[in-house]
Amino acid sequence: KVLFDAAPQVHIIGHWTYPAGTKKDVFVASNADAVELFVNGRSLGQGKVSDRYLFTFSAVTWEAGEIKAVATKGGAVVAMQSKHTVGAPVALRITPLTEAGGWRADGSDIALFDVEAVDAKGERCPTVQQRVDFELEGPGVWRGGYNSGKVKSINHPYLDLEAGINRVAVRATRTAGKVTLRAKSAGLQSAVAVVEAKSFAAQDGLTVTLPAMPGVALPANAPRHPNLVAGVATKATAQVAAAMLGRFIKTMNYTGPSSGIVHVETGLAAGRNAYVDRDSTFAAVPAELAGADWIQVADADQRYSAVDLIELAVKGGTVVTIAHDPQAGVPAWLAKQFQPTGRSLAVAGRELKLYTRAMAQDGSLTFGSNSEGGVAAAMYLVFVNAAR
Repeated sequence: KVLFDAAPQVHIIGHWTYPAGTKKDVFVASNADAVELFVNGRSLGQGKVSDRYLFTFSAVTWEAGEIKAVATKGGAVVAMQSKHTVGAPVALRITPLTEAGGWRADGSDIALFDVEAVDAKGERCPTVQQRVDFELEGPGVWRGGYNSGKVKSINHPYLDLEAGINRVAVRATRTAGKVTLRAKSAGLQSAVAVVEAKSFAAQDGLTVTLPAMPGVALPANAPRHPNLVAGVATKATAQVAAAMLGRFIKTMNYTGPSSGIVHVETGLAAGRNAYVDRDSTFAAVPAELAGADWIQVADADQRYSAVDLIELAVKGGTVVTIAHDPQAGVPAWLAKQFQPTGRSLAVAGRELKLYTRAMAQDGSLTFGSNSEGGVAAAMYLVFVNAAR
């Protein structure tokens, strides 16, 4: 605004909340002729102008209270801005952000959550940089956030605040319901936010709800088209059944680096290949897995970190089996959703432990990383077969 708005503008760059003893240059942007700076009502004089719009006040000693910039043009005051010191951080605050029509349970809509550290008056504390841990409940897929310049900071259930604030995202599933997000951080009161994913009608995978369309004014009289033949019968539209990826797997989404080649295979049997990127034939297949669908993943993705590495929808009356390398350690998502069977499956010279979960009804599942610590181990495999 200072650069491109003709109206008088003045803006103090940064905040006014620092540790005792801080001394720093203060920069003010303005399109006025001159800017005078005040700290708690005491004038520090006029700033040194450079680049036409930047006014610098060197070595300003911070003290709690108010800093104010007064811009003048032709000797008259044309704009002012002030900032004040906020209190000590005491709590977290979560502010959910959704579309004007609400959060849609369509499998792709995103709800954003701003999380802030605030003082006793509810004002954001701009120097708080500490870690916040999140817990998500309900029909939503955690997409997390990002820390600027921090390697591998995405897809984790924790995030550092930057200047007292950060933002995380949750993706809707196709199941309606309330999603609860909790945030906690050392020394601060925890925060909670609840957002409801509203049901979204779809038929055979297609929406039946049209987006908002602009109004169109029709002519008073219908146009005439003399070259068109009246009475031409239209063809009936056939209903197309929803496509299945396998006999038991309805849909599958894979977010790993090898997403272009990972796919669903059917008819599990000895001699078939376990992984898509290496020679890894099944020497033998347990009877309960014979004929199953399975996700032919890439073993090279064994160290990839994601909380939603695999998402799939399966038919009711099936059993989902995970074959997992014990060398990787049991990840939390596996221990929470599946039961160990005590049996194992030999794949490419490794004994993978089997875990199962019965699906009485059609449902969706989300699986995370192969290991929570990035340990080198065989990538887990997912099988879906009819209950027996």
